[in-house]
Amino acid sequence: MIERFGSPKYVIPAVSQDVQRWIRDAQVIRRLDFDVPQAAARNQR
Repeated sequence: MIERFGSPKYVIPAVSQDVQRWIRDAQVIRRLDFDVPQAAARNQR
């Protein structure tokens, strides 16, 4: 195989901008995600 086609090349898979945006949005904790439970906890007291 190597003699015929050459050594294997490492290919970095291309990730579309939509997928990158989804990963960034899904994994980032927003300030609102923190503030809402904090406000709810304060109101319980």
